[in-house]
Amino acid sequence: MECLRTPDGRFDNLPGYNFEPHYLMVDDTEGGEFRVHYLDETYKKGARQFPLLVPISPDNPASEKNRAAWAVLSEWNKPFVTATT
Repeated sequence: MECLRTPDGRFDNLPGYNFEPHYLMVDDTEGGEFRVHYLDETYKKGARQFPLLVPISPDNPASEKNRAAWAVLSEWNKPFVTATT
């Protein structure tokens, strides 16, 4: 799985972002791992569950729509920002 990562230095001195980095390596289900950030121990379980929410197996009814969405997104060539709360 190809993952893009924001350089850690981009989070230095951000107003209102006073969190120490906490990282967890998560299986990408393709023989590799990717690094996810969580704010503190209370969020660690959510970081482990996130990959399970993405439908990738062919027998998952939602995987066809997921592949269609990625086909459209692969054509997108503009910068974007994502955020979670």
